[in-house]
Amino acid sequence: MVCVSSPGLSAQIERYPVPALPHRAVIDDFNGNGWPDIAVVSKYSDVTIFFDPGSRNGNRTLTLKAYFQPISLSVGDFNADGINDLIPITETLIGPFFLADGKGNFQKIDLKLYTPPFASFIEAGDLNNDKFDDLVVTGIGGAGPYVYINKQNGSFETIMVPLKGEEGKIKAGKPDDIKNVRVVSHHLTLIDLTSDGSKDILVPDELRGSLWLIQNKGKTFEPVEIFHEENTIAKTVASYRSKNAIIIILVLQKAQGMELVFMEGNSWPFPITKRIQLPNFISHLEIADMDNDGYPEILCLLQKNSRSFISLYMYNNFNAPVYEFPVSGPLSFAVADIDRDGFNDIIIPDYSENTLSIVYSPLKKK
Repeated sequence: MVCVSSPGLSAQIERYPVPALPHRAVIDDFNGNGWPDIAVVSKYSDVTIFFDPGSRNGNRTLTLKAYFQPISLSVGDFNADGINDLIPITETLIGPFFLADGKGNFQKIDLKLYTPPFASFIEAGDLNNDKFDDLVVTGIGGAGPYVYINKQNGSFETIMVPLKGEEGKIKAGKPDDIKNVRVVSHHLTLIDLTSDGSKDILVPDELRGSLWLIQNKGKTFEPVEIFHEENTIAKTVASYRSKNAIIIILVLQKAQGMELVFMEGNSWPFPITKRIQLPNFISHLEIADMDNDGYPEILCLLQKNSRSFISLYMYNNFNAPVYEFPVSGPLSFAVADIDRDGFNDIIIPDYSENTLSIVYSPLKKK
């Protein structure tokens, strides 16, 4: 364990070796002992689970055999038994499903579902409020993401959601952009806009410079283009429900740098409340309360001066980060309280170093 200094702050760091090319980490208590576990998907070696790393006594790992070259991973309850399971994807297939028993064991289910072309990201959540988690997958080809509705019998209904549909439903863009244009999206997020238990879907469309809200209508999904700006790339999006409002932050890449577009409100549609210009390239974003003051912080995976960092900003102050952690080349990171001290930690699968780093409570006052 090492200590990394930052302006006025320090944090304890643990690093673990992982198989080659880790893409994403997800967190849950898979063995039912109250300590969070971390599952990491690596493109060249399946899914690795680290049990109880925050307990300081956790040394058990488990490898789950996935399909060839998995690239993303999600956690969800797919059989409504109250225990979360795991599901990886490759660029062409969803699965296999790993059903957890809550004691650290998994049953492999070889149900194969086909993804959108060149799939890149999977997320699980209950889209129809039936206690069975469903799936959403996006990619870098095709006309839009795929929604997979859990039919509660071990099978899923596949729904394609084109984001370049009828002209009357397009709120921005030129008529010749509407049809036969592929969608490029490396990320999506689920958000319950109406607090009814049914989640909606936010998808950044990189080629178009747009943010799409796929409204959940129960049995149908209606895409609405809620943001569009020419000559930009919509890189990633994050959402957060505070005590007073829902916050959505869209990351735009422009010729002169990056811009964060903030949308906030108590009911949909939300107005744009501010736009923040940043000179550094941002590829991933998370929103979380890191210091337990009731207000969120913004965590960015960014590049500056030919180096990469996880940079943590206070919500209303982007003059300088309050904490930075140097990294080699992760594709994403996650936020959770791994050591159960009441403060969020940062979990980083590093694609370049083939390591999993845990940055413990960077904003906890020592």
